[in-house]
Amino acid sequence: MYALHFGQSPKRLYGAYDPALTGPGLDAVLVCAPWGPEWLPAHRTLRTMARRLADRGLHVMRFDYFGSGDSFGEETDLSLPSMLDDIEQGVEECLALAGADRVWLVGLRLGASLAALAAPTIPEVEGVVLWDPILNGASYLEEIEARANVLDGEVWDIGGHLLSAPMRDELADLRLDSARDLTRVKLLLQHEGDETLDLGPIVRRYSGPKPWVQEGEFGSAPLPTEVLDHVDELLSR
Repeated sequence: MYALHFGQSPKRLYGAYDPALTGPGLDAVLVCAPWGPEWLPAHRTLRTMARRLADRGLHVMRFDYFGSGDSFGEETDLSLPSMLDDIEQGVEECLALAGADRVWLVGLRLGASLAALAAPTIPEVEGVVLWDPILNGASYLEEIEARANVLDGEVWDIGGHLLSAPMRDELADLRLDSARDLTRVKLLLQHEGDETLDLGPIVRRYSGPKPWVQEGEFGSAPLPTEVLDHVDELLSR
């Protein structure tokens, strides 16, 4: 795995690149992570997925959105349009590193929702894998509001992650339900019992742990191997 920063200053983004370890390595994968309190718990699962795909001959890059993780910027700089721009920058960097001309997007939670929205605007995207995307931003806000501390009457603090009022407004308008948003989706992974989209045979339901939910000691949750196997099966063909 190679760590790097990419993009133009001052909007430099952090990336973690796993080159293909076998085969010709002609295909690339960009992983679009969750946001905020769901990002850190999911880190181990997404890192494991990247290494598995690299073992199967794929070039894989993970990255942090501007204002999050090891990228430049402050959390209050985060916005949905900015995150969509970051995905586009990530695609460009991933393709350059891989020497490829096509890329898959694999997104988890908010990263999945954004991957679906970004894909129709990026010609190089071959297909999209959505893993438990946030389908309704207003409902998502209601869920996290119960855990939020309000700072200065505007910014929400959710487990140490800051959510600005402008980004809350953007999330409130987020809907993932139109055919336009889902034109390049090739696999939709949904936890049993959760709301799902009617996308026919490309939907896979799974049980077991939700990797973005912190339960017990950090890093102790079992990996969702059923889901990782589904992703392997699709992308390693």
